[in-house]
Amino acid sequence: MDKSEMRRFYKVKRDAMDFSVQNAKDAKILSNLCGLKAYLEAGAVFTYVNVGSEAGTRGIIADALGRGKRVAVPKVMGKLDMQFYWFEAMNKLVPNKMGILEPAGGEVATPRNDSVFIVPGLVFSETMNRIGYGGGFYDAYLSGQNVVKVGLCYEFQMMKGLQGEPWDVKMDYIVTDERVILK
Repeated sequence: MDKSEMRRFYKVKRDAMDFSVQNAKDAKILSNLCGLKAYLEAGAVFTYVNVGSEAGTRGIIADALGRGKRVAVPKVMGKLDMQFYWFEAMNKLVPNKMGILEPAGGEVATPRNDSVFIVPGLVFSETMNRIGYGGGFYDAYLSGQNVVKVGLCYEFQMMKGLQGEPWDVKMDYIVTDERVILK
């Protein structure tokens, strides 16, 4: 299976999940994430805002804010260009042309040494590789960043033998609804 076929296969599989099952899995992901020392000690959490059947981040955003952490969310600026902005409120986010909620503007967030990045993807492996949506935004943004990278997915999105490309940024942790995988 090539990357395009993998993306289609895992997206269809994820989209077929019942909403109540997804909510239960999201709660388990949040619980597993809250057991990570790196998350608990982070001063800032940089995370995507989930859309559709993506592993949920809204509970993570609420949890991080409740713990006094700063939260930043991404905005696509152009080809391979993404910036993060400090999160203000869900009602301050607007859908982009792909339907992804983004900040309309605000203060640009710069990663710090105590930042944790929550990274989306369609497929992950125990070798810390991931296949995203094909835009390369996270690989471009995270390349050279000295931050903790946490891939978020449902256990069925884990694939054995997934090979990465030289430009792919590996995760430090992968958090699923069943376990936490360490680098």
